[in-house]
Amino acid sequence: MAAASAIGRWMPSAERLLCDLVREPTEGPGPALDRAIGHLVEALEQVGVGAAVEQTSAGLPMVRAVVGDDRRGPSVLFQGHLDVVPPGQGWTVDPYAARVVDGVVWGRGTCDMKGGLVASVLAIAVSLELGGPPLRTELLVSPDEESGSDRGLLPYLEEVGVAPHDIAVCAEPTGGKPFLGNRGLVWMTVRLRGAAAHAGIPSAGRNPVPALADLIRSLPRPVADVPEGIAPPSLTPTLTSGSDAINVIPAVATLGLDRRLVPGEDPQAAIAEVDRAVREVTARHDGIEGELEVLKIWPPCSVEADDPYAMAALEAARSVRSDAAFGFDDAANDASFLSAAGTPTLVWGPGAPEFAHAADERIALDEIAAVATMYLAAIERWSELEPRGGRP
Repeated sequence: MAAASAIGRWMPSAERLLCDLVREPTEGPGPALDRAIGHLVEALEQVGVGAAVEQTSAGLPMVRAVVGDDRRGPSVLFQGHLDVVPPGQGWTVDPYAARVVDGVVWGRGTCDMKGGLVASVLAIAVSLELGGPPLRTELLVSPDEESGSDRGLLPYLEEVGVAPHDIAVCAEPTGGKPFLGNRGLVWMTVRLRGAAAHAGIPSAGRNPVPALADLIRSLPRPVADVPEGIAPPSLTPTLTSGSDAINVIPAVATLGLDRRLVPGEDPQAAIAEVDRAVREVTARHDGIEGELEVLKIWPPCSVEADDPYAMAALEAARSVRSDAAFGFDDAANDASFLSAAGTPTLVWGPGAPEFAHAADERIALDEIAAVATMYLAAIERWSELEPRGGRP
């Protein structure tokens, strides 16, 4: 009851913070991102938490706040990102007006994932008001998850790192369900090189387009045993390019590939399968050479369902919503990099996943309050557990 009453008192501040963040079009580095960081730091200071803004070697700012002492016991990291994807077409409201209608905030970033950041701040604020938190709690906010975290979280983890934590929460939208992990990905580009010519004299060139069609037909079909609830691995052609004119045989035909990985898959093995297909296709097409470029590797991650910290999270979620259950994220997010850095990470936040990146993105304020309540319940349960591996 005390937590619910305190959350109710803090909700006007939470709504204000969310609207302030959404009104900043944080599609990339720049003044809007700087202003959003200012709103976040000010909100943390208002609840009695000092936040540091630290630049990575790539020049982007990370926000870090720590609450609680370093006494022996568990610790938790809440993590999220401030950047958003561009609005795109199809909106019926101004995507950056942060319009509030019947307790629902509309706008780009409400769901993915400024709402999750607000739920994290709200949980920290209420925990402090109630005399806690009973364990060391850290908040880490990055600026570029939507573009792969290459200038934010990844260099930060390499250059600064984070203290060992027993559990992390990546507050992406999951409808309040604790997701045990997410799929990974490999982004690749294949370039097939031939010789340009006039389309009216095809024998004068080496057309890479038929080879590209052959490659698409010959791509390996990933197969892996996956638990129920996890989407299978996939390899999807997504981008093609060639000639700029219909009557020109291109010198190069390009194919973009999106390979989704499930936990247990080796990214290098997935790359090797595609490389083998490229070599086999070029061997069948005289005068065509192939080149495979790997653009991004995003590893999959997962926490076991019987992990005590995961079980405590599920109990906390069920204390608010009796039908709460574990889930798994089909997309990729920063949980992968936190897990790779040594902290088991749950993906767990407010908002419906289907609203992420969509037109008319929105989130209910009640959802933020509910998930903040779950976080508080989880913090209490986690504080009673043994640190992993006897970590002090």
